[in-house]
Amino acid sequence: GFVPRYDPSIFSRDRFLAGDDARRLDELRRALAAPDSDAIWCARGGYGTTRLLPGLTVEEVHAANKLLIGFSDITALHALWARAGVPSIHGSMVARLAAEPAHVRERLLRWVTAPSADGVLHGKGLVPGVATGRLAGGNLALLAALCGTPNQPSFAGAVVFLEDIGERPYRLDRLLQQCRQSGLFEGAAGLALGDFSDCDETDGSITARQVLVEFARTLGIPAIEGLPCGHGAVNEPLPFGLPATVDGDTGTLSFRGVLAGPGDVA
Repeated sequence: GFVPRYDPSIFSRDRFLAGDDARRLDELRRALAAPDSDAIWCARGGYGTTRLLPGLTVEEVHAANKLLIGFSDITALHALWARAGVPSIHGSMVARLAAEPAHVRERLLRWVTAPSADGVLHGKGLVPGVATGRLAGGNLALLAALCGTPNQPSFAGAVVFLEDIGERPYRLDRLLQQCRQSGLFEGAAGLALGDFSDCDETDGSITARQVLVEFARTLGIPAIEGLPCGHGAVNEPLPFGLPATVDGDTGTLSFRGVLAGPGDVA
């Protein structure tokens, strides 16, 4: 029953972008302003959303109150939605939907057609304890890119989710240190780690997991690892902005709440 709409210029190319910044920003702003649509489902990731942030305001995102769906590069937009107080879905873009298992597609469909989102995801306990807070985060490299800018998120009181792809162990450490030294994790309530795909070096002496485990234990807040979310074979959706509980004893992440703007997707 969806009525998908997109601008034909979405197929434009400008270097490594889907058209220049002005084209992409105009399309996004028109999608935000469209009175007869309730959500923005991103076509694909890659690179480029951080370039759009100076042309967007918290006020227009808050006024539109539209659900945003995407992950990876879309992390920059998730951060803006969070600042505007509008929930969003960290989940697969249109280009990846066909590759997702049926239960993932069904959950996404349920979340964009109903006002609520709930569920429990199972990983492994990493740092014991239980913490509750709004769910936030996304791709580690994108979060690091926001540090030191006006769009750096605040994770105070939040359960922070992280994932990434193709970042070698030393680069993961660099990204984590940059985020920490920028104050990104100050006041964070809990940590939930998803997929870190293709991050290990062949014959490397240090694994990506070792870097992540050391960092999580240094933070000293309840933490879990191994959630099936991110660039792996399965990308379970996560409702950013909703209350979530991370349980470092049972290795679970649970969430329940009301999403904004359910209805037709354009």
